[in-house]
Amino acid sequence: MKLKRNLSLMLVYVLLLMLLPMNFIAIQVKAENLSGGNNEWNGVKNYNLNYDAQNFYVQDVQRMDNAIVVFGDNPNYGGKELIVLNEDGTSTIVKTNMKFMQDYYLGVYNGKAYYKKIGNASELGEIYRINLNDGTEEKIYNIQKPAIPGIKDVAFGSVLLNSEGSIIINYTFSTIDNPTMKQSLLKVKDHKESNINLYDKGIQEVIGLYSDNEGNTWVATSDNTKIAKVDSNNSVTVYSVDLEGYSIISGVMHDSKGNLWAKVDKWDSATTTLFTAVAKLSISGNTFVGQLYGKNQGISDLKDITVDEEGYFWILDGTTTKKFVNNSFVDRYKFDSYDLNYFDVVDENQLVVAESMKQYAYINNKATILGVSKIVGPSTSVKDVTANGINGDNLGEVKTEKDVLPQTGSPVDMTVLFTVSMLMIAFGTTLIFRGKRKIN
Repeated sequence: MKLKRNLSLMLVYVLLLMLLPMNFIAIQVKAENLSGGNNEWNGVKNYNLNYDAQNFYVQDVQRMDNAIVVFGDNPNYGGKELIVLNEDGTSTIVKTNMKFMQDYYLGVYNGKAYYKKIGNASELGEIYRINLNDGTEEKIYNIQKPAIPGIKDVAFGSVLLNSEGSIIINYTFSTIDNPTMKQSLLKVKDHKESNINLYDKGIQEVIGLYSDNEGNTWVATSDNTKIAKVDSNNSVTVYSVDLEGYSIISGVMHDSKGNLWAKVDKWDSATTTLFTAVAKLSISGNTFVGQLYGKNQGISDLKDITVDEEGYFWILDGTTTKKFVNNSFVDRYKFDSYDLNYFDVVDENQLVVAESMKQYAYINNKATILGVSKIVGPSTSVKDVTANGINGDNLGEVKTEKDVLPQTGSPVDMTVLFTVSMLMIAFGTTLIFRGKRKIN
């Protein structure tokens, strides 16, 4: 009789252990991949990054409407992944066919992620895109030698996905009649290729391509007194730069106030060091002039810049995110981190910061649920649509999809688990009393 009673008790415990996940009693948090006391000091929230929470090495962070996309390498998977962090607290992990150093991530546009790789079909490279909803991939473009009469040697450089969805490729070329290498851009948009002449505008060397949030492509040059803007109609305007000495612009954005902001590399002749500042620019004729915000304004280690969905301009300065309000930068979030490199912001309550090739921290103070994930992709075979043009509406079926339990508890999940566990306890208790009656 004692054996039956013990078996009844064991049955209750076993059933409970099987049904209840280890995180059943975890407190629901609204800051994913964070640890430690999230305290405030002078109105600024402080967070600690949890280095044990992930096995994921970040390489880029980008806002997409009300979501933030984190791109990086997952050694367990053996390839690159994209993590889409949604406003409601859910997320999608998109596994990709990007597995090699040559697979160069370009960014996200209209719900799809783009990347460049060295392919078999084209020695100059190929452009692919991934549907972030179902993980299917397709090849959309073979990079080929531009159709320029008498073209001879070609060398491709930077590749950019700009904010209007165009692929911009910087290249230099020579012709049979002229061996001098010339600068140009190749633009791919809506099934069409365009060659954009830069050499006739006096640009001899391109050192960077950047996109603002109005569809313009900005071309940084080795001549620190010039920067070029290419608009959506492929018109090129070259501006002189007047930013107090040696300055190279390495990023451009517009805010909702109509301000044009630039990330600027500056040379400090007094200390003979290079530092990075941010400039609020205005245009006078064909000249850029601007107010610099740097060491004298408390910016000591500028890493990244962004504009949120409301049009406010933000910077990542060292391990602090700062928002430009009333003509000054105000500290918003601080992080206990070795070295932050990337960030992006939806608004005051939703943002991501990340260390290069290390961890990321996700803050979401709006979601009622955090951690519900869907895993999709990669497609078993990549669809090649270059023969029939680019078609984003027919991307095939979902190849792999799996729903996983939340990483942190939500009120709905807690209720369901509590109800089931109570039923199991009642069932086990009934067995125990039956055992007692038999004993008596």
